[in-house]
Amino acid sequence: MEKMIKLASDGLTSFSTFSLKLIGYCGVVILGITGVISGYCLYRCMVYGEQVVFINSIGLIILGVLGIQSIALGILGLYVGRIYQESQKCPLYIVEKICNAKE
Repeated sequence: MEKMIKLASDGLTSFSTFSLKLIGYCGVVILGITGVISGYCLYRCMVYGEQVVFINSIGLIILGVLGIQSIALGILGLYVGRIYQESQKCPLYIVEKICNAKE
């Protein structure tokens, strides 16, 4: 069972950049949810004159920063993933000169 779990994790992480993109997409979703909740709180404050609770505003700030960090981490991950893919295309060695070879 342990070998199957290792094989599954290698399959998800070794040969694709999907997991790297997923981090960035999660950041976009988190930031979007934060924006919607912030807009709702602002609407209630403007229309109904309700006070914004301090804990709620701190929570929204933390969620916003988490979303921004996840987006930045996703962009950085895609950059590293492209570097890795480019390094896979390089030959293992470079032949400088061929001596005494028949073509």
